[in-house]
Amino acid sequence: MTSPLAKSALFVVLTFALTWGFWFSTAIFSDSLSGSAKEWLFLGGAMSPMVVAALMWPFGVALKFTTLFHWRMTWWTIPVSILLVPVTIILVRTFVPPDLSVWSYLEILPSQLTVFLILLPILMGEEFGWRGYLLPQLLSRYGFMPVSIVVGLIWSLWHLPLFYLGFYPNLMLDSVALSVALFTWQGKCCSSYISWLFAESGYRIWIPLLFHTSNNTFGPIALPPGVSDGHQFLLSVTVSFLATMLCLWIARLVKRHPERVQLPNA
Repeated sequence: MTSPLAKSALFVVLTFALTWGFWFSTAIFSDSLSGSAKEWLFLGGAMSPMVVAALMWPFGVALKFTTLFHWRMTWWTIPVSILLVPVTIILVRTFVPPDLSVWSYLEILPSQLTVFLILLPILMGEEFGWRGYLLPQLLSRYGFMPVSIVVGLIWSLWHLPLFYLGFYPNLMLDSVALSVALFTWQGKCCSSYISWLFAESGYRIWIPLLFHTSNNTFGPIALPPGVSDGHQFLLSVTVSFLATMLCLWIARLVKRHPERVQLPNA
């Protein structure tokens, strides 16, 4: 099996099957599982993309392991990947009600940094699979923006069981369908600039990992539990709009400078 599309399809099927198997087990066997057992099952699902990618790696990859994990990278991608989400959230929560001052974020910064460090190794399980394996496989055959969007859609759909299992209470609006739709749209846009930063860094896995960890650490602050449905919807739509504008800007940039996102030779 040498086709990048065939290997990508197999990766997606195996990853969904393994991850959803772990995650839905927490609901199916809820009564007989302890809290720690459920946590381990959740962790198993989160790490599944990396496990599947590692199993498929010997059958051919589009990006060398040494390239993926090299420590030298374009320096500016590091602060951008870490700061883009929290700075955007501060701006949104400052000007879109309910407002929250910058000082409020500084007060919770120490605890959030602890969360950041805890999430780093967990989210490597996602990024090694989605960006480290799947994205380069498809980029070896197809264009940058279409691939980034498709990977984003697949990546977003992969999270769907977490809505059913109640892992995203702060993202839930009155309509489950609307909640999932906004999440999927934001995930698609998010994938485009994660992929762009990934490419700008020289395809170093550290950059999407830092961005994803920053997003999962500071993102929930944008939509805290207890916010009214009206404000929650306004915040969600605002974030979606900003994500879309950034996605369109990246698409224009990639069109003007395609050489900047060219995949290195494997």
